[in-house]
Amino acid sequence: MNIALVHDALINRGGAEQVLQVFCEMFPEAPIYTSAYLPEKTYSFFKNKKIVTSPLQKLVTSEDHLKLLFPLANYFMQRMEIKPCDIILSSSTFCAKHVSKIGVKHFCYCYTPFRLVWNPESYATDLKAGIKIRLVRPLLPLFKKWDYHAAQKIYRFIAMTNETSERIKKYYHRESAILPPPIDYSKFCPGNGSSDYFLIVSRLEPYKKVDLVIKTFNELKLPLKVVGGGTLSNELKKLACPNVEFLGTVTNEELLSLYQHCIAVILPQKEDYGIVPLEANACGKPAICYGSGGVKTTMVPYTEENKDLATAIFFYNQDEKSLTLAIDRLMTARFNRDALIANTKRFGKQEFCENLYKILKLG
Repeated sequence: MNIALVHDALINRGGAEQVLQVFCEMFPEAPIYTSAYLPEKTYSFFKNKKIVTSPLQKLVTSEDHLKLLFPLANYFMQRMEIKPCDIILSSSTFCAKHVSKIGVKHFCYCYTPFRLVWNPESYATDLKAGIKIRLVRPLLPLFKKWDYHAAQKIYRFIAMTNETSERIKKYYHRESAILPPPIDYSKFCPGNGSSDYFLIVSRLEPYKKVDLVIKTFNELKLPLKVVGGGTLSNELKKLACPNVEFLGTVTNEELLSLYQHCIAVILPQKEDYGIVPLEANACGKPAICYGSGGVKTTMVPYTEENKDLATAIFFYNQDEKSLTLAIDRLMTARFNRDALIANTKRFGKQEFCENLYKILKLG
């Protein structure tokens, strides 16, 4: 069975790229087709894979460039020449779904319908983004039609969560199988030693709401470590007080140690899934999460009734007061480490692979 893997763009270190890595492990001989590949911006795992890029490879130097050029990404992926294969398996929010080949079934693992087209307000988190949205808005009907048309060529959609599945049905009028992204919990384990800091693992982009956490910790004077980079790196460093430490990109070993020795991770934004809290749980650590989106599927919120099963403290307003109250509550809560670890195993890689094989009718 010949598989062709397709991914929007290999220019980030995020959850989508981790899912693609699992696809590669499942189908090690499969080539990867993508709009652009920046080896220094994504996981080193892909350096040994056969990667076919579009003409955008010569133009894109960052995620910002790709966002500006997304119509070209759609256009070039629509015309991507795929070598003979039996199945196309794409990992997509926007341009990968445009790939097609006559007589070949295309299964699309869709993280969410293209936000810029269907929910542009979610991008308008700062002045710069707001200006971009106003420039794009007159063309949104055309882009919606283009994205919808590509979605109708997909043989079967696979959604991360019920919420994602509902969006696919709302915008594309298509049903989807539901398969949460995998956690390779064999790579994570509890550690020993003290825990004396909070942790953020995130791209530093406006919609990630890292500024909210920094402002809160500036007031609380508690130690906070920040892993990741992005367009707001310099701005956030200027905002932060000395108790906030920026670590940039770290190795897998360093990230494991950071998880093991933190008090908790913080997820201040709405994520369609959110892999970081699960990785923390696998290390026996709880999370503080904005209580919306994917965490409603993956996390068990702390209450007096279910504290033995709880994995996270939720807060429901994205402001400093609400986050501060959640931090205060976590400091007095007692989490069951076995329950934290068990929660992660609901989303194991082996279960994911077995279910994906069934969806593809390969097993």
